[in-house]
Amino acid sequence: MQRGLSILLVFLLVLTLAGPSFGKEITLSYWTHADRNREDLEKTLIEEFMAQNPGVTIEYDVTGSTDHRERLLPAFAAGRGPAVSSVPSQWIAPLIDNGAVAPLDAEAMGFASQQSVIDAYVPGSLDYVIRDGVLYGVPLEVTNWNLFINNIHFQDAGLDPVSDAPKTWEELLEVADKLTIRRGDVLERRGFDFRYQEMDVWFEPMIEQAGGQIFSTDYTKTLINSPATLRVLEYFREFGPKGRNLGGPSYVAAHSAFYTDKDTVSMGLSGLYQVLRIKRADMDLYDNFTVAALPRFEGGRDVGSRIYMHAYMVNPTLTAEEQKVAWEFIGYLTAHGEDYLAASGLVQPRLDLTNTETFKDLKFSQLFIDEMTKGRYSEYVPNRNLILESYIAMTEAAMLETTGLQEILSRAERAINGHLND
Repeated sequence: MQRGLSILLVFLLVLTLAGPSFGKEITLSYWTHADRNREDLEKTLIEEFMAQNPGVTIEYDVTGSTDHRERLLPAFAAGRGPAVSSVPSQWIAPLIDNGAVAPLDAEAMGFASQQSVIDAYVPGSLDYVIRDGVLYGVPLEVTNWNLFINNIHFQDAGLDPVSDAPKTWEELLEVADKLTIRRGDVLERRGFDFRYQEMDVWFEPMIEQAGGQIFSTDYTKTLINSPATLRVLEYFREFGPKGRNLGGPSYVAAHSAFYTDKDTVSMGLSGLYQVLRIKRADMDLYDNFTVAALPRFEGGRDVGSRIYMHAYMVNPTLTAEEQKVAWEFIGYLTAHGEDYLAASGLVQPRLDLTNTETFKDLKFSQLFIDEMTKGRYSEYVPNRNLILESYIAMTEAAMLETTGLQEILSRAERAINGHLND
């Protein structure tokens, strides 16, 4: 009898050790956007997490960035949202507002409290996932942009890439003019050009640097029709084909050409991830480029680029046990911020990341963190994508039309107010 009882106890112990770590088999879907280098890392981390938590299955579902962004809201609205998702900036606020994401479980993530999570991150970097004092997620990645400089182009033009790096938009015009190579009206090399399809990241800061404000405090109307925005449009008229002819939206995107066709662009705007891409694509360029802070308007406010985020968030329709596992999974992923940085150049802005060798070894990484504290996230307002199109139309008109700038600005004001109230 004693021997039979001992065998039964051993059998039960084996079942306990080999069986699920939780009360039942748990399967969680994780939706995210495509990034080949990050995917390889996440597949490894998912396998490790499942091995450490028998009975838990993570279903990894990756789609292209646009498809991922466009399927999230309809899925949540239909009650079919994923258990865990990486949510882009523009969808974070509406998901929180509609109760579609769960408050963060700090203890499940391995922290003592919500405040200890906040204290672990770069100041301000979690602002966009905090509502009414409640934290709803943590970043898969946080990105801001600064000015990439081709050192060789600068030196060939008699410029020093550090001391002559433009600190103001006014200086940038002069430096870009010296670097630009033309064949008639065709630009064979642009000294600098903007990222026209992602204007909110740098266009809104330009207006604020010049003393303007984009929206009313209740976000029911735009305040863009101001002397500050006129100053910005005057800048674009001087920058474009009817002025100094330094660039424009018809050319290949400057941030890509900077390292894929480096003879055609001397300066462009991008994030820290670009540093790693350059290192992998072209070591000659990696040894010969500099990053400077996003320029400011002379005498203007000290405003850095907009910050954008993909945040890990959890579906509140999960059971309490499933939510706990989901936050444990997110805690496991975010404990590997150094691996994310090494794999893809993505910044999960925990303060402990800045002390790692990977962070210190990646050129200009501290500049991006320092500038992050001088930027902020874009407000969530209705029809953000349509408002972005209004920015693009406004700046293109300033560069390409002879229409008066005040008329162009008034036209944009009407369009943006229409989008806000649609």
